[in-house]
Amino acid sequence: MRPRPLLAVLALVAATPVRAEPPTPEVALTFAWPAALDARFELHRVRRQPGQPERSVEGRFTGRFEGRAAGKELRLGYRDMEGAEAAGLDGATRALLRSLERITAVIDGDGGLVRLEGMDRAVELMGGMVADLPESTRGELMRIAPAAMQKDFSETWSMLVAFWSGGSLEPGATYELKADAPVAVLPGERIRMETRYSLRRVLDCPGAKGRRCVELWFRSAPEPKDVERISRAMFEKLKVGGATAGMGPPSVIAEAVLITEPDRLVPHRLEVTRSTKVATPDGTVHERVDSSTWTYRY
Repeated sequence: MRPRPLLAVLALVAATPVRAEPPTPEVALTFAWPAALDARFELHRVRRQPGQPERSVEGRFTGRFEGRAAGKELRLGYRDMEGAEAAGLDGATRALLRSLERITAVIDGDGGLVRLEGMDRAVELMGGMVADLPESTRGELMRIAPAAMQKDFSETWSMLVAFWSGGSLEPGATYELKADAPVAVLPGERIRMETRYSLRRVLDCPGAKGRRCVELWFRSAPEPKDVERISRAMFEKLKVGGATAGMGPPSVIAEAVLITEPDRLVPHRLEVTRSTKVATPDGTVHERVDSSTWTYRY
């Protein structure tokens, strides 16, 4: 298997960690969004592969982020997304991006993700993008596509709200957590995640005069042995079981910096960096770094 799809599959391995209560509460983090929340957002994404600048991809997208209360739940989504043409994306990728506007996330009263709705069109378009793969591999990719999409949204939502909701952190202290988490694309499998997190500082909310925010930091990585085990299972599921032969221990690391309001967990800025690294049998180390920055203006 070529390095690029290898790195893409490894990115599916990581799981969303579960926060544990810290021992010294100081600043309470509470999920309390208003019944109606509207924001204009800007998303800036950059993909780099060290030593291979020709494969770098950069995109800047804008749109509208909306949340609406529905009983005890909150329904939210990204709408009116623009910028795909400027990012140099092909027609199929632009169509997939626009299909994401149909997706609605349902959130419970504590800030936890309940489910995603409206994924059918996006899954259909993904099928066309992998039409040239062997039928067995394509079929398996389509079966796990909804779980993979939910995993991607769940990870971002966790960094925005879910991981922090209900916690209390001492400014300047760093907390560590080791916990097993489910692997969305492999039902029944679990992976040990090592997570460090902290409340770095209190500051004025950017672009929101009179409101105070906190800067939260988060770094999470799965146990290397678990990544190796889950990667083998994933490649076998995709009918490419020989892809991991001779492969060195893979590395998958996610790091995030969030600026948010502690009394509501209304986000203002989120920076996420995901680094994936693996050594192939010839000794070459392949690395991919994906950086995403969301900026919200209310």
